Amino acid sequence: MGAQLDVYTYRTVMTSVRRYFGTTVVDCETLPATVARTALTTTQARVLVAPATVEGVAATRAVLDWVGGLHRSMLPTTVVVLNHTVPHGGVKVGRAVERLEAGGARVVTLSYDRHLAPGGEVRTRMLAQRTVEATARLAAAVLERSVARERRR
Repeated sequence: MGAQLDVYTYRTVMTSVRRYFGTTVVDCETLPATVARTALTTTQARVLVAPATVEGVAATRAVLDWVGGLHRSMLPTTVVVLNHTVPHGGVKVGRAVERLEAGGARVVTLSYDRHLAPGGEVRTRMLAQRTVEATARLAAAVLERSVARERRR
């Protein structure tokens, strides 16, 4: 906690971790910018969480444009979670999905779930059925895109 993580250390740790785990989750929002960029570019597949707001979609589109500019194979291995954190409002889902999927990323919509809204511990038995179904679609999309990248090599 509190120690500055550099790119060299990050790569060393992640290379070691990948030997033992098929999936690694990295919260890039908490990382220094250079390390976060490295995390996004050194993965088999990536998941970006976009708040279902106009600002959230615009910011995520900017990240997708950057990722897509690095190499053409990166957007097809990216899944975006369009996350609704309030019960009503936000964005027009169809337009947001269309904008975020431009270039090859896949979008999975996560509807508002009052159990997740306050944050904290997730108790799976308290999740709404549509949340359980959306997380299954998310897992399937990430796995499919990760495996598809392996086949293209």
